[in-house]
Amino acid sequence: MRKILLTRSSMDEKFADELGRLLTKLKFEVWIDISGKRWEFKTLARSFPEALAVFDQCELLIVVISPTSVDAPKIINDWQYFLDQSKPIIPVIWQAAEVPEPLQREQYVDFSGGDYKTALTRLRAELKPLSDEADEGKLHILEAKKPIPVPRTDNLFSNMLLMWRCTHPTRLVVSRAWKEAVRFGHSEIGVDHVLFGMLLEEDGVAGRVLREFGVQVDQVEALLNIPDLASSEDVSLWPDLAEDTKRLLQLSIDEARHLGLNYADTEHLLLGLARLNQKGKTDILTALGLDPVEIRHRVHKILSEPPEQKPPASPDDPDNPPVSPV
Repeated sequence: MRKILLTRSSMDEKFADELGRLLTKLKFEVWIDISGKRWEFKTLARSFPEALAVFDQCELLIVVISPTSVDAPKIINDWQYFLDQSKPIIPVIWQAAEVPEPLQREQYVDFSGGDYKTALTRLRAELKPLSDEADEGKLHILEAKKPIPVPRTDNLFSNMLLMWRCTHPTRLVVSRAWKEAVRFGHSEIGVDHVLFGMLLEEDGVAGRVLREFGVQVDQVEALLNIPDLASSEDVSLWPDLAEDTKRLLQLSIDEARHLGLNYADTEHLLLGLARLNQKGKTDILTALGLDPVEIRHRVHKILSEPPEQKPPASPDDPDNPPVSPV
């Protein structure tokens, strides 16, 4: 059964529920962030790592467009993630509103004129390629016959607030960190997972600095490949942010603000990690033979280069429009 994520504002709940019920009749498995009691819907808690787990498994996003949804940060974050992953998106216009510019290139379905029959025919046509594809060997994790483990939901809102203050590249680093925590069966996303995510960054300052200091992927993997005695099968699918990782994100935001920026990019993440190491809250850099002071010095030296060599990043747009000062 193919998985679809349906995102909408709270004001559009009734229409979204009816649309979701229709999609389940068309043999799709619908994920929607509702309170968790309708039909065959799955619920989506707004934990950043949990959201990424669902987003990675859903093959298509349907965005309900209305005046209340076009500027909603949660919905913008949803469709931006699918765009970044080059996954298909269908904007569904429920009430007359201007479709966000990045979504105007997508084939939309318009219900706002009241001609529901035509709109439903158009929607089925847009969904047909997905429903016609083979359904073998995919998406086993959440379709297991045993009950799906319930993720921890403590501090979800605070986690999301931290991520809203991070740029798109930084969110990708956290996404990689989450995937590594799952791969190693760890119960939490630690600063070591985040360091691994930074090292995999190809174009950013953090990855560049780590490689200049000779850090290798296998070195960090060796540190990660340590059994997590606190984890279990039920927990390892839904690793949450460790307290040190939350502190790291806070320090990264603080580093960005000291430099006059509203959002933390990956270089600020590395600066925050160096501070965390200096404070004795982690020894990950020391374990790799790195000096946190030298790391900070090198990052600041790169940031002092002419702007054209290191354009600032925005929270969501990989094309790097300017970031407004604090």
